[in-house]
Amino acid sequence: MPEISLIIFQVLNGLIWGVIIALLAVGLNLIYGLLNIVNVAQGALFMVGAYIAWLAVTYIGSFFIGLVIAPLVVGVVGLTVERTVLRPLAKSPELTIIATIGLMLMLEQGALWLFGGDVRSVASPIDFTVPIAGMFYPGFRIFVALVAVLVLVGLWIFLQKTQYGLWTRAVKFSPSIASAFGVPTDRVIALTFGIGAGLAALGGVLASPIVNVRPDMGLDVLITVFIIVIVGGLGNLLGSVVAAVLMTTSEGLAGIFTSPTNARMISLIALTLIVLRWPDGIGAKGDKR
Repeated sequence: MPEISLIIFQVLNGLIWGVIIALLAVGLNLIYGLLNIVNVAQGALFMVGAYIAWLAVTYIGSFFIGLVIAPLVVGVVGLTVERTVLRPLAKSPELTIIATIGLMLMLEQGALWLFGGDVRSVASPIDFTVPIAGMFYPGFRIFVALVAVLVLVGLWIFLQKTQYGLWTRAVKFSPSIASAFGVPTDRVIALTFGIGAGLAALGGVLASPIVNVRPDMGLDVLITVFIIVIVGGLGNLLGSVVAAVLMTTSEGLAGIFTSPTNARMISLIALTLIVLRWPDGIGAKGDKR
């Protein structure tokens, strides 16, 4: 029987990685829910955020500057891409998928050209540890969880309690009707894509001291993020968060008893059972009983 400290360690690791992945999944789901665009470049934007963190630490000496700059820079890039590339293709969803695949390849090849294929590492900006159940857990990971949760809660409040959130729901219901009532539809759509892109970059910054920074790191999380969005439910932001945490936590716990490959299989089986219970997404009304 594994020690309780090991179990707690794995659960915490799963929770923390889960909220990082949830940032990407919520961003992807937000874009799809409003724009009906499957942003295949979400993983590459995650990678860009990680490289901005590495640049900030290497040349400025501050991880926290990267934490602030990366979501803003990538958010502006996302907003620009939506206006210049994706908006003309809005009536052809299949072309937007091809366009975001092209963006993904451009970002990955650009990173490979600029930084080479060498693995980069970002030193943890926080050195203290937290005593938990007889072990010392890295304080930076607790910080990561707090930042991710605060951002997700802040996004929920922003979408539910502000005029922009009301506009978002109106545009999602019907862009033409929303425009007729004076909603700045184009601005809402562009800003939404920017927010989704910024969330991916934020996830990359938070993950950079935990994982290796390399040009193809976005591919590692992209498939996981798509699985989470499907399990959580298309357009269901809360479902994406729940699915992300469930997947990473179950995989972490299973990793105590078996190999990483088997642990991933166990987590996927758990998600499959959730899909069978809620085929339209976690907690969705009208699910099959």
